[in-house]
Amino acid sequence: MITPKKFPFVCGNSVDVNRISNGLIDEGVEVDVVTPDDIDISDKGISGIDGVDVEFDLVHMFHSYKSRIGVEVASQLGVPYVVTMTGTDFNVDLFGERKDIVLDVINNASYLTFISNAAELKVTDQITKVSKKLIKRGKLIIGGKDKVDYFREKFGFCEDDFVFLVNAVIRPIKNIISVIEPLEKLYNMFPNVKLLFVGEAHPEEKTNYFDKFQKAIADKVWIKYVGGVSFEDIGGIYSLANVIINSSLSEASPVVIEEALTMGKPVLVSNIEGNKAIVENKVNGLVYDCDEDLYELAKLLYVDENLREKLSVGAFSRECNKNEIEDYIEIYKHVISSKN
Repeated sequence: MITPKKFPFVCGNSVDVNRISNGLIDEGVEVDVVTPDDIDISDKGISGIDGVDVEFDLVHMFHSYKSRIGVEVASQLGVPYVVTMTGTDFNVDLFGERKDIVLDVINNASYLTFISNAAELKVTDQITKVSKKLIKRGKLIIGGKDKVDYFREKFGFCEDDFVFLVNAVIRPIKNIISVIEPLEKLYNMFPNVKLLFVGEAHPEEKTNYFDKFQKAIADKVWIKYVGGVSFEDIGGIYSLANVIINSSLSEASPVVIEEALTMGKPVLVSNIEGNKAIVENKVNGLVYDCDEDLYELAKLLYVDENLREKLSVGAFSRECNKNEIEDYIEIYKHVISSKN
């Protein structure tokens, strides 16, 4: 498996690949997870893959642009490759200067998978004869739920603080700075409002968007930024939060929101296809269109406990894909048998 990022870096791709690879291993599949940065291809062959001397059956790439080195890896190994489109590859790369690269990658794949209907709809008319399948996420295992008191004390939150959580890698497409001004209006009315940012700085943004973010939160005592939190502990963060916000400009199927819903937390999300594929407005979350909308809905969630409870019930009622791992294994078997 080739993924843009893997653990310990926490982001949507790394969380998905960790869950899927562990599920495959539990079913007896031998899996090696690497990032494009791990791999080196030269005249002498491939290095950076732990099992490069073993006989691989296929390559599975997550993100058709960032993991595109998998095409050459598969070619050198003489095996087919599968592509899972995960977010910016179909929302951004497919419609920009990288379009030809993405189309070449996906149209030469043995199989194409998606984690959301939005991705499948955008890509369907761009592909030729590639087999494809929608595979929604399986059950999410969230660790650290019992650490809520530990994190509340560590971050200095009081029992009566109302915490809005933004859990996202710090990069422009996550649009997290946009959350600050609307919630500051709410904080000025209700001083127990707190805003918690969790997430690592994206390696490509440490001196750009990350700097803008740091300046935006400077001297704001009601905002806390705690950096990245390990996957094993993230449940404690969700537990102390009252509302989880996703402000992204582009998503496939945001794992953060699925985690929040699994925890039964009210969510407030931007009006994009990826979010709306998970969040049914006023059933298991609220969808906002603009900054003023974000403020009004955040205020509504603050004052209306009954609404929060209703959304929590809706969150718990959402079903996951019980056959996620079996779906991938079925595709692998099909691809391998077709090659032979």
